[in-house]
Amino acid sequence: MAANFVAFVPAFLLSFYSHFSWTFRCTHLTEKKQVLLVLCKFLVAALLGLGLNAGWVYLVTDILQAEYYYSNLFFLFVTPAILFVFNKCLVFK
Repeated sequence: MAANFVAFVPAFLLSFYSHFSWTFRCTHLTEKKQVLLVLCKFLVAALLGLGLNAGWVYLVTDILQAEYYYSNLFFLFVTPAILFVFNKCLVFK
């Protein structure tokens, strides 16, 4: 769990910067207050992604009684799609 947290912080910051300046190009946000609001929304989205991935592991391993690696399909396809829509429509709109 500690390793997840340590990895989450730099990944979150790099991801925010990349999405803010490249993927969604938020050049219309000029005030520090606006950027902080978007950062907070992005944190919610990142935590949603973390929760989704934990949920996929639970679904695959505990409920479906399948091997862990099947949850990778959800990690690779479902979670990113959900987060992209969430970020595009709610965070970086």
